[in-house]
Amino acid sequence: DINLVRIEDGGRGLPMDHYVKEYAAQGVALTFEPATAEVLARCPSLKIISFMAVGHDPVDLAAATSRGIVVTNVTGYCDEEVALHALTMAFDLARQVTFHDRLVRGGG
Repeated sequence: DINLVRIEDGGRGLPMDHYVKEYAAQGVALTFEPATAEVLARCPSLKIISFMAVGHDPVDLAAATSRGIVVTNVTGYCDEEVALHALTMAFDLARQVTFHDRLVRGGG
């Protein structure tokens, strides 16, 4: 068993290590909170970071790896949203919606 804490929306301005210590967490599920080398150094009990987004940019992978912390992301997170956004952008480019919107708003 792992004591997991979920941190969302910037953790109300508190760093990740605050929650790791407060809840004696061995795992965290993050959205966009930074997991820098400095923050990870203050989390000796941490064993896993699961990033609830595509990629893992806010996590210092080298620091996590050197501390034996596993870094994952949530499989399938936002798959439909990313596909929909890509299609929307393709249709926008094909029909020049943004171009014409800016033209009309600019008085042209």
